[in-house]
Amino acid sequence: MTSFRTSIVVTDLEHRTLYDMMLGRNQPSLTAYFSNMPNADDVLWVCTDMYRPFEKSINTALPNARWVVDHFHVVAYANRAMDKVRIEVQSKLTKKDRITTKKGMAYTLRTRLRDLTDEEASQIRACRGDEVYGPLAVAYDLKEDFFNIYDEHRNSKSDAQQAFVEWEKSIPAEAIYEDFRKLANTVHNFYEQIFNYWDCPISITNGFTECSNRIIRENNVRGRGNSFEILRGRTLYRHANLEKIEQNTMLLGPPIASRGPLFHYEEVKGIPATPDAQEDIRFDSFEYDPMIGLIPGVNFDPETGEIFDETLIGDDEI
Repeated sequence: MTSFRTSIVVTDLEHRTLYDMMLGRNQPSLTAYFSNMPNADDVLWVCTDMYRPFEKSINTALPNARWVVDHFHVVAYANRAMDKVRIEVQSKLTKKDRITTKKGMAYTLRTRLRDLTDEEASQIRACRGDEVYGPLAVAYDLKEDFFNIYDEHRNSKSDAQQAFVEWEKSIPAEAIYEDFRKLANTVHNFYEQIFNYWDCPISITNGFTECSNRIIRENNVRGRGNSFEILRGRTLYRHANLEKIEQNTMLLGPPIASRGPLFHYEEVKGIPATPDAQEDIRFDSFEYDPMIGLIPGVNFDPETGEIFDETLIGDDEI
């Protein structure tokens, strides 16, 4: 489950199917929705991003469920903290060196240690001990050690918790590493929900939900004039989703509303409400593959289907 702009996307992670989409994501609307969900007492695990209003709604409406914060969202903060260090280092360089560093190091720093090429590994080694570039290597190590809390301690919650304690102590005192301390505070703020991950009998992630979000975004961009109900219907009733529901002998989620307007046409920034006659190309969301153009291990995880954030922080944010 995850928040998507002003709506909530609900998926069945066990069967990898889309269950529903709903408008509104404040606490009252979430609580009302889950209170009316059939068989709510049977829900045992809920995996979401770090959206605090989920907490009270889950506790109130899903009494037997335990909340797990998706670990992909947690480790993403380590990448962001590392990017902040890179930007701080770049800000002290000449324009030429800044551009060279961004082009040569931004992708390398985000690459996991096990996936580094010999050339990329040598780039990291060259930073160690250097007065200017040294913080990049430190930030890289902090990022890798944080990822390894999950990677190297999958079978022991207590070991993972101890690894976090040691990781937090290893953060240097210099101000340039402040975002890593913010990450540590975030873990403390969501401590129970983050470490619930180790208690779940399956490796629960929001990877499938993120893939669904990509499809929804593509449909939303191409479906100019579509109401929320049309967007919801085109997503819920995709052939692939219906096929998985049928294969798992599941009941379909909430029905599509039978009343109310389905299309809304209006002028948008000078664009005519009526499409040009030459715009005869139709986008078929049922045939759309969200993985087109993505590279396994680079843009998405081939095992979970999680699509990585492809946007690095740009020079304009320095």
